[in-house]
Amino acid sequence: MKARILILLTAIVILSGCAVTLTEFEDLQGRVEKLENQTGVEPYSKVDNTKEEQLADLQRQNQLILSQMQAINKRLEITENMLYDIESKQVIVEAVTETAIVEKEPEITKAPAVDKPTEVVNVSEYYNEGRRLYEKQDYPGAIRIFKIIIDNYANDTLAGPAQYWTGECYYGLADFSAAKNEFEKVITNYPSSTKFIDAQFKVALCYLNLNQKAKAKSELNRIKKEYPKYENMDKVDSYLNRI
Repeated sequence: MKARILILLTAIVILSGCAVTLTEFEDLQGRVEKLENQTGVEPYSKVDNTKEEQLADLQRQNQLILSQMQAINKRLEITENMLYDIESKQVIVEAVTETAIVEKEPEITKAPAVDKPTEVVNVSEYYNEGRRLYEKQDYPGAIRIFKIIIDNYANDTLAGPAQYWTGECYYGLADFSAAKNEFEKVITNYPSSTKFIDAQFKVALCYLNLNQKAKAKSELNRIKKEYPKYENMDKVDSYLNRI
């Protein structure tokens, strides 16, 4: 506004042919500023500065908003990655669980509880049935029959052999740790059993299959020393030569 008025005054002076001194021109400029103040019009330079400040303030606010949006996007990206990791781990856990359920073998270490029969029975029939199942490699079924004899007819002469063949069943299942425990029960509970020395020999073989060669060798040497006339001594020597 001020610029237009100054231009207009300058044009008037030029057209009128009047010579204007610097003092007179400054006086005119002062009158223009006074007129602007009276009409409420701000000087051009002040308006221009105000707009520049507002523009700069808007730019700062815009930059701040952009920075906040970038931070939010970064947090969202981190959260998405975490959710992806969690979902991946859940899939792995579910897959492992399903595989374990499919591959889990039926429990055979505990035979079903059987009440002791009240009538007189022929224990040899149980024993023969257990041996028949063993020969068919139905080891879980054989274990169940032998357990009936062990649990209900512990004083029978066939209890010791039944205990021994229980160990043989686990040996056939390649569960050498369980087999060793069953053979050791023969040694502890049935020292007069016909399977007493055989059980000691099988304990040595269990140690061998469990890769405990020192213990296996010690057991075989002990058998050779204490039972020189053992009927399976040739097998004892054979295993000693392999160790």
